Amino acid sequence: MTALRVPQRVGLVLSPDDGAAVAARVVVRFHLRAFVRVEPAARAGEVEPVHQLRVATRRLRAALRLFAPLLPARFAAAAHRDLAWLATASGAVRDLDVLGETLRKQAARLDPELRREVGPLGVALHEQHERTLAELRAEGRRLGHEGVLSASGEVVASRDAE
Repeated sequence: MTALRVPQRVGLVLSPDDGAAVAARVVVRFHLRAFVRVEPAARAGEVEPVHQLRVATRRLRAALRLFAPLLPARFAAAAHRDLAWLATASGAVRDLDVLGETLRKQAARLDPELRREVGPLGVALHEQHERTLAELRAEGRRLGHEGVLSASGEVVASRDAE
């Protein structure tokens, strides 16, 4: 029987000969790709991709802060602003995902009569989650069309530009 080959995740590749500006573009591009990879499923409301979007946003923001002196100032400022809002929005959706799951698990342990009393809280939580997810979707579309994601292409376009 042949063993299944598990594809290895390609990591960040830098050379000791790369200058700081090249390294900045490579690192930002790496984190942008992680962001773009999970963003559609997160906007669809899938729980784990929302969590991964939050993580990718946090890592991208850290890379942008670290390399800000090497990036175009307007791009860095706009990216920081856009990603701060997105971090808040994805964090709110994630918090509601976790709270909803906790409520479901705890309600399952309750007496059926008490469980019925928790029902309206579950409904309110679900409605808040849907509103918050709609805000995340709207912001994700805006970022893709006119925000950091559309502007990032030329900033991190080429490893060979230096």
